[in-house]
Amino acid sequence: SSNGDVYVFGGALADRSYTNEMWKFKPAIAGASDQFWRWRHVVNASKIAASSTAVISVKIDSAAAIAAGRMRADCADVRVVTSAGADVPHFVEPVGAPSGCGSSSTLIWAKVTADSAGVAVVDVVYGNTEATAASNPSTVFTLFEDFESAAAGAGGAPAGWSLDTNASKACGVAAPDATAFTVSDDVALSGSKSLKVSGATKTGGGFVKSVSGLGNAFVLKAYLRDSGCTGSFWISPDFTTCDQSGGGGGGDDDGKAVLPSTARAVGVHSCATPTHYAATYPWEASTARRDGGWHSLSFYSGGVGGNT
Repeated sequence: SSNGDVYVFGGALADRSYTNEMWKFKPAIAGASDQFWRWRHVVNASKIAASSTAVISVKIDSAAAIAAGRMRADCADVRVVTSAGADVPHFVEPVGAPSGCGSSSTLIWAKVTADSAGVAVVDVVYGNTEATAASNPSTVFTLFEDFESAAAGAGGAPAGWSLDTNASKACGVAAPDATAFTVSDDVALSGSKSLKVSGATKTGGGFVKSVSGLGNAFVLKAYLRDSGCTGSFWISPDFTTCDQSGGGGGGDDDGKAVLPSTARAVGVHSCATPTHYAATYPWEASTARRDGGWHSLSFYSGGVGGNT
C-alpha cells in the first residue's frame, strides 16, 4: 500500500484447506514509538562492566544514507532502541561538525545498559520522514555545555565556570581578563550560541569548570571554530600550571618557553606551530593542518591505570 503496509489475502492452511482471512504486516522497526523506521543497524558493544551503564559511540555514513533518500537531511529520524523497542538516550553530532550529521563518519553517542555478561545490543534505526529530533546530549553525558543558558552578549564566566587566575598568570597571562570571553549567537553547532574568545584585543586567560563522576575512563571533546588567528587556544582535562623551560628573553620567544608542567592539552598554539593544530607536552605539531571552520578536539582516557 502507499503507506508501506503489506496485505496478504487468503492462503492455504496446514491441513490444506483455504482461508479467506486477510493479514496486514507493518514493515517498521519494532517498538520505535509505533512509527515507521525502515532501516536498521545492529550494534553489539562488549567489555562493559556487568549490568552497568556506559556511553558508547557508533559511526555511520549518514552522507550516503541522506543521498539515497533513506535518512532525513537533519538526521532527526535517527533513533537508538533496544531489541524490545525501548528508546535509548542518544546524541547525534550536529550538522557542520567534522563527525556530524551529513558526514561519512557521523558519530552517534548512546547511553546503553549491559547485561550480566557485559554486553549491550542496540539498534540504530532511521528512515521515518515524519520523525522529530530526539537527540539529547544532556541525557547521555556527564557534562554537556553549549552555553545556551547564558544570554547572548553576556561577557565573563558563564554559570558554573570560573576564571583560573593563578594558572593563567603562571602560563604567561599577566592580567587575565574574563571579558575576553563572550557568549555569542554569531555561530553555533548545537543550539544557537557558542563561547567567543576575543584574543586579538584582550588577554583572555583560562576558564575552568569542575566536573565530578567521570571515573577513570572518559572522553573530553570540544568543538573549535578556527578563524585563523594567532595565539593560544586549547582544552585540557588536567591543566594545573606551567613551567618556564629555557628562553624567556622577552618578545615572541616567551610563548615557546611556557610549557605545562603535568597537563595534557590540544588546540591552537600558533607561536610554536602556526600551521598545524598542536598537542602538549611539550607543544608539538599534530598531523592536522589548521584551516577555517569547525574542528573537534578530543581526549580519550586510558581507563584504569592508563594515560590520556
